[in-house]
Order: sequence, then structure tokens, then C-alpha cells
Amino acid sequence: MEAEMFEKVAKNVGCTVASLKENHQRVLKEQGENLRSAGKADDEVELMCLRVAAQQMRLQTQRLKRSGCDNYEGMFLSVPRYKDWGKFAYDKMATQLNAMPDIEARKILVNSGAVILYAHDDVDGGYYMVYNPSLAAKTPFTEGTATAKADKLPKEAVELEDGTYFVCVWNKTMPTFPNGNENFRYGKARPKSEPERTSMFLGRKVGETGEPRMITVKSSGEAAKDQYQTFVPCNIALRSGKDGTVAYAKAGVSTVIPDDSLTSLFTSPPHELMPKLLGNAWLTGLDNLEGWVSSLDEKEKWDAVCGMLLEVVHIDPREKGGYIITLGDMDLTSMAAPLDLYIGPNQEDLIDFGVGSVLGVVGNGWVGREGDGRLTINGWWAYDTVSPAESADFDDETDGEEW
Repeated sequence: MEAEMFEKVAKNVGCTVASLKENHQRVLKEQGENLRSAGKADDEVELMCLRVAAQQMRLQTQRLKRSGCDNYEGMFLSVPRYKDWGKFAYDKMATQLNAMPDIEARKILVNSGAVILYAHDDVDGGYYMVYNPSLAAKTPFTEGTATAKADKLPKEAVELEDGTYFVCVWNKTMPTFPNGNENFRYGKARPKSEPERTSMFLGRKVGETGEPRMITVKSSGEAAKDQYQTFVPCNIALRSGKDGTVAYAKAGVSTVIPDDSLTSLFTSPPHELMPKLLGNAWLTGLDNLEGWVSSLDEKEKWDAVCGMLLEVVHIDPREKGGYIITLGDMDLTSMAAPLDLYIGPNQEDLIDFGVGSVLGVVGNGWVGREGDGRLTINGWWAYDTVSPAESADFDDETDGEEW
């Protein structure tokens, strides 16, 4: 397809030629075979996929304008699993309540504003609830309990082992916000799911000059469930924080658009860049994890990030798509146990290498019960690849200069 066509379409859509080409190739990969199977000629397939790619990017541009977000360019370095604080809270409270089957003991938690209890009314039907009156009245919190009828259970209710129910109270400390508005969380049932994720992004706002900087990307709700690829140059729409060091993802808007042309933003490839960024947290292998973690104070251990190069020792396809990649130290004298890297179905196309390849990994280090160093991998890239055994071609091996 002629370059003039891409330039014209990119101008109409309001995007770069490079990002349009990248999206065009993605659509071709996803839809090309289906269109050819439907009898479309190659030139028709190319054009139809370009139209789809352009419409997708135009929609993305329109969403960006309406969302209040800015367009960023760079790459994610660390994208940990999201933490579901709502689920954690309900699971913990269910364990606590199941351990105290006596209603009077449970009322202590109602009295303190932690929960609301529900039980079947076997006489009149429906339910009766035990609650804190001050929270129900939205007045400043005071201890107390009261009982009332309820026609139905709230959607957040969780059943206990004895057939009764509970909800966690979302907030019991602040009836109003500092600006005087009513606090919608006060006295209300906490959602059963509150996913949050905090990722590391190296980049800048489109249009800015200067070196890419480290930006903390926070996401919550549905946006937190998006698992972004790491070490892939891309564009993404984010709502900017006040000081430029924090940005916020928005569901349905913060979509990663890979763009290989953005590789030029970075002065060096990841295997040179990451040791500079991490300093003494760039380790020689898993054998050094325990010592590094032990050197941190208790506060630092909570979210400290380290990195290293590891060798692929096994690749196992997962039943529902994706892979489990087992990684180990390259040092033959290392006593560290191998670890697993989980690749989801949406990223399985990145696994074009085989056993013996070397991956760069970034993650959170910790010490297990046996005193051994462990690593939770939050980001990775292929440093030195070997072709898969079934299609081995030694000419495809790299010298470590690829991403």
C-alpha cells in the first residue's frame, strides 16, 4: 500500500503515520485470514483493514477529547497484578464472623461500625438487619446497635456458614467531605470488588520535549483489569496528575497502541537502560534476591522493585491460552529455585522464542517461609532469543540487541 495513502488517512484521523501502520498491521493479523476466506483479494483485505484501523483510531481520538485525558508516549516497565481491596476486606471479615457464631459477639462489630448483619425472618418473611443507628442516620459516628426489617438483601451481601449474611461498611469516619458535600460512602455497604493497580511507565506527554521520565500510573475499577504489555513502545491516553509524576488510567479510554517508531525515545535498549534506572536493585540473579531484600527497611520492602536477566528453561502452554514460562539463573553454581512467568492469552503472540532464550525481568522481591529469595514478575522483555525447537533456525538467534 502506497505511503501517500497512509499519510492522507493519518492526517484525516489525527494520528501519526507510524501508529496508523502499527494498528493496520494488528488488524491485518486479527482479521486478514477471515477476509481472505470470505473471498476477498489481498488488495481488498489491505484496504478494508486500513479502514477498520482508521476508524478505531478516530474513535480513540474522539474518546480522548471527551475524557479529559492527555496522550502519552513511552512504555510500561512494571505492571503488577491488580489488588482487589474489596474482596480482601470481605474475605477477612467472613473469616472473622464465621469464627464467632454467637450473635452477641458479632454485634460488637456492628456496634463499632464495621458491618451490618442480616438474617432470614422465618415468621414474617424477608430479613431483619442489625445495624449502627448513627451510620444509618448519616450523623457523626457513635457506637450503638439497632434492629429493623429489610425486604431484601443488598447486592453486596455475603452469606456466612450459618446461613446469615453481612456487608462491610464502606466508611464510618466522615459523614461529609471537606467541601461540605455528603460522603456517599458513609454508612453504605462497601463494594465486594474494588480492584486497583499501580504501574510504572517511562515516558512523557505527547508534545513534550526532553528525556522520558518515570510516571506512576494508577488505575481502579474496570481500568485496573487491563493488563498492559511491558517494554513495548506505545501511546496511551491518561488523565494527568498535578505534578506530572502521576497519571490515572480511565476505563474504555486508556488503551495501549503499540508504536515501534517510539523506540527512538529511549537512548538505549532495556538491558542497558534498566541497570541505570534500578542501580543496586539490578541483580545478577535469583541467588542475590535474599541479600537484597534483607538490605531494605520494612517500609521499602512493601513495593521495592528489582530486575535481572534469567534463562528460559521450560515453556508450557496453558489450557485456556497463554503460557507458563519457567525461568532460572544462568549461573550454574546458583542454588536458587526456578520461578514461573505467567503469560495471558492476550500476550501469547509475544512468545516467539524457545528454551535457552534470555529474558529481562522486573518485579517485587520477597523472602519465602524457608528464607529463600522469591520474585513476583511484573514486567519482562526478550533479551537474547533462541528459536522454538519445532522451527529451529540458528540464523534467527539474536545477539542481545533486540527488545
